[in-house]
Amino acid sequence: MSTEPEHRILPIKTVYYADSRAREIVRINHAGTAYRAVPLVIEHMQTNDYAAMLAECFDMATGELHAVIKRSVDGTITIVFKREVQKGH
Repeated sequence: MSTEPEHRILPIKTVYYADSRAREIVRINHAGTAYRAVPLVIEHMQTNDYAAMLAECFDMATGELHAVIKRSVDGTITIVFKREVQKGH
């Protein structure tokens, strides 16, 4: 029996892109729920942590897109929800 901690892959994947055409990936994060992932993306985009212009949050198991978050050159954040994000999901 192994004493190593089990590493669980969180189901929501966020891919951050350097440009608005999604050509260059600058960061990939995971979260347990879209309810948690989307606010984290907004925070990272506001502070420009990854120098990303576009981020997509989606469910890795189903491929379902939850949200697209865009950051303009002037720092304006635009959020497009592709499905309603509910607490606990």
